[in-house]
Amino acid sequence: MAKDSLNNWAGLGGPYARSFPHLCAGAVEPLLDAAEAVVGSFTGRRVADIGCGTGNVTALALSRGAEVTGVDPDARMLSLALAAAPQAELLVGRLPELPFAADTFDAVVSPSL
Repeated sequence: MAKDSLNNWAGLGGPYARSFPHLCAGAVEPLLDAAEAVVGSFTGRRVADIGCGTGNVTALALSRGAEVTGVDPDARMLSLALAAAPQAELLVGRLPELPFAADTFDAVVSPSL
């Protein structure tokens, strides 16, 4: 079922990007604030944004000084994420098969899950 729900986003990057500020943006700052409360300031920290979509959370984490890796199953979403967060490392991938060692990141965020 989870795999099917991920496939529902395929090809919808444009509409998602246009709706994000109205539907989800209010939750992003508190999400990153909570992560920073656990790990400390994001400055210089490695942060993974799983299900990064069009890169809204990725870009905000970058603005807080993090080194960000964004992962999304849809390459078209990642092309939009690249425009929003050109300094981020962006990879096609999906849970639970991600190519990272357990200690790769200081924080992992996923507003989509």
